[in-house]
Amino acid sequence: MGTRYRNCLHLLVATSLWLPAVAQVYHTFPTSGTMWSVGKGSSDCWMFGLGEGFMRIETTGDTVISGHTYAKIQEVYSNYSCGIYQAWGAVRNDIPERKVYFVPWGSTEEQVLYDHSLVPGETFDLFGNGPLLLDSIDSVEVSTEYHRRFNFSDQPIGTLFQVIEGIGA
Repeated sequence: MGTRYRNCLHLLVATSLWLPAVAQVYHTFPTSGTMWSVGKGSSDCWMFGLGEGFMRIETTGDTVISGHTYAKIQEVYSNYSCGIYQAWGAVRNDIPERKVYFVPWGSTEEQVLYDHSLVPGETFDLFGNGPLLLDSIDSVEVSTEYHRRFNFSDQPIGTLFQVIEGIGA
């Protein structure tokens, strides 16, 4: 066996051992100290003529529902002159299943918000849009770490939806 062949074989073996370890990193959905800002075309602030603003979704502490601990989520509509808070629901991670569960405000029944155990070719209902086809899974760099990105499409319309593991949609 030549030296070049042996070096290539060693590289192939090392890569095959390293890649599965990298691919197995699971980024959980953030459940504390988290805020998402979303541009919004209308809210109670704008309906009352108070100008433009944004919607913020944030985690606001913990709660227990049916024996599971969840992070409370609420929406805040704001334009720097008004802030309207409204409860939205609660989320929790199921790490072994690689799923994120959501319970709407006023309910005790959980639903799967994100399913990170899906493989391409499977379908999933995402926020009432669905079934969506999982076309592919790739990765995107977020703060120096790579997170899996799930690329869904709404067949036959062709609308694209993306979910980043540990971030959301």
